Amino acid sequence: MNLHRADRHPALNAYLQRLQPRLPAARADRPGGTVVLVFREGLRVTFHPVGRGDLVLEARIMDLSERSPADVGALCKRALELAGQRPWHHVDGMAVSPDGSALQLHLWVPADCSVQGLEQQVDDFLSALTSWRSAMGLESA
Repeated sequence: MNLHRADRHPALNAYLQRLQPRLPAARADRPGGTVVLVFREGLRVTFHPVGRGDLVLEARIMDLSERSPADVGALCKRALELAGQRPWHHVDGMAVSPDGSALQLHLWVPADCSVQGLEQQVDDFLSALTSWRSAMGLESA
């Protein structure tokens, strides 16, 4: 993986440099500056560059593709109930993937975020992802 790319969020470049000795085993460097890292317990996070230099972290909470429409409806209802119970200071957001195949967790990281800030955001995001998966009745990955 190229650890420094001009088309990538500056804090993500620095974060990858800091992780270099212990980069997660499974990783991919995709076109447009997107990076995929697999963390502890198989938690896969995609780092997407978006407009104005911002970054979005995305991870799958659960797969919906093999479930019946009734199950998907019940799971989405449960997820919405859980989202409404989350403390206001949690800035991650749950969504259904564009193709309807998964419940996802997203976190917006501003362009001016420092590498220390990104490290904290990633740690908090992984904790939130683990919490969401547990609340939805899933084990890790």
